[in-house]
Amino acid sequence: MDTGPLIALFVKSDAWHKKCLSRYGEYKKEGSLFFTNLFVLSELYTRILYDHGPRSLKLAIDKIIKLQKEEKLRVFQIDDGIFKYSEDIM
Repeated sequence: MDTGPLIALFVKSDAWHKKCLSRYGEYKKEGSLFFTNLFVLSELYTRILYDHGPRSLKLAIDKIIKLQKEEKLRVFQIDDGIFKYSEDIM
């Protein structure tokens, strides 16, 4: 998952929240597994902190941790090889 959909999922005031929440529910029913990486989470946390404040950030972090514990979200580490590969693609 990328930053935009995660913000829409976690922030009720986001213009796309309802649509994203509905779609997320559909994916969950299908047993989908979600993936993201540390760069996305870093951007997510920064944007939520600056745009919505520390209380919203705490809620988002708690949701990310819960999804990881439930094994519904996997967070990939980014090493030098993966970073170089992404540079080559760009």
